[in-house]
Amino acid sequence: MEKKINFFTTSFLSLLFIIPMTLSNCGGGGGGGGGATSGSGGNRLKWKYPTGSPIYYSSPAIGPSGTIYVGNGGAGGYNSPIRGIFAVNPDGTLKWRFDISTYAFTPSIGADGTIYVQDSTSSLYAINTDGTPKWKYNLDVTAYVGQVAPAIGPDGTIYIGAKYLYAINSDGTLKWNFNTDLLGNSQVSMLTHYIRTSPAIAPDGTIYYGVNGDFFNPGPPTFIHGYAMMVAVNADGTLKWYEILDGTNAIFSSPAIGSDGTIYFGAETSSDNNYVYAMNPDGTQKWQYVITGGGTFRSSPAIGPDGTVYIGKKAGTNANAVLLALNPNGTLKWKFEVPTGNADIYSTPMIGADGIVYFGAETGYFYALNPDGTLAWEYNTNNGINWTSPAIDNNGTIYIGNNNGDLFALNSTSLGLASSPWPKFRKDNNNTGMYVP
Repeated sequence: MEKKINFFTTSFLSLLFIIPMTLSNCGGGGGGGGGATSGSGGNRLKWKYPTGSPIYYSSPAIGPSGTIYVGNGGAGGYNSPIRGIFAVNPDGTLKWRFDISTYAFTPSIGADGTIYVQDSTSSLYAINTDGTPKWKYNLDVTAYVGQVAPAIGPDGTIYIGAKYLYAINSDGTLKWNFNTDLLGNSQVSMLTHYIRTSPAIAPDGTIYYGVNGDFFNPGPPTFIHGYAMMVAVNADGTLKWYEILDGTNAIFSSPAIGSDGTIYFGAETSSDNNYVYAMNPDGTQKWQYVITGGGTFRSSPAIGPDGTVYIGKKAGTNANAVLLALNPNGTLKWKFEVPTGNADIYSTPMIGADGIVYFGAETGYFYALNPDGTLAWEYNTNNGINWTSPAIDNNGTIYIGNNNGDLFALNSTSLGLASSPWPKFRKDNNNTGMYVP
């Protein structure tokens, strides 16, 4: 199906948004689904831009010029006519929109400014900085849900998961793919599987990612249903190691990499116990944190300057959703409970330069926590915040989406990201998923 830029509409909207908006909730037409609305909101709201369809699976990226890129669609917006990748100027006006026929996941930005994004049919798009298409690569299976984003290596290679882990050259040609169906001299053969996490790249080029599926272990013959594993692949596409996580049945939590190479992620089970893992670079387990009361991990970890690991957990049958802060040794530092029951946390936390921890919840509230876990402030976006996770520029403006399709720009005291190995979802504002010491 043809993918296009609506040049007439975006040109018209660009002219329209030059005129300062003085009416609250002024709607725009065509290409952007509306115009930016400014407001105070206790001086918290800088502006919001309505995209016209839920920002459900997509987390904003910030380009070198300050342009904010975000996708929409999904969660009630599957049939919306306004779906794609939006490029929004720092003042909240539309720069351009790239149309996609289905919903878009999280964009990543290459060193040359190229925007890479996967859609729910597992097409990987490369988009030029002016919003024109560069190339498209069709992956093997349809994506479903998750915090799916390409990782970008130091040489510009794009890594993305579907049925296989793909390495795509920056010109859109295949470099290699790794088939997780057969692992390590056929020690494990996976009958069915899917990758619902984003890859993470270590300084030595190792790519880490989680895999969900059903496994058959031929020696001795054992069928393992619904287990998950973490996989490490070398930069040349060969297997480094894999580890089946006993008792788990899924990984939606994308790995984060610490300064010592430790890999952190959450894994879920069908029981009331769910886990946060810390694994050494050689694939051995460093520690495992167990949380009871039900509720699974869909959030991914972020890491603070002191090594504290932050991750959100969904509500369970016996517990509200919580944001956990774990010490580097795997013990609990503190937890913040979202006050409303059945209000899940899918959003990955972000740590600001002043140590404030930010995240969104399904209640529609965006939270800012002090380093000790107490509430600094909250902002009601008036609709749910799900898989979308925040980004922040060096002026302290935070960008976050919600299920109404609004992209919010919020003022904060944090002048950029914390100086840490992995302060947000996908590590940096370009969403590269690559740790550079």
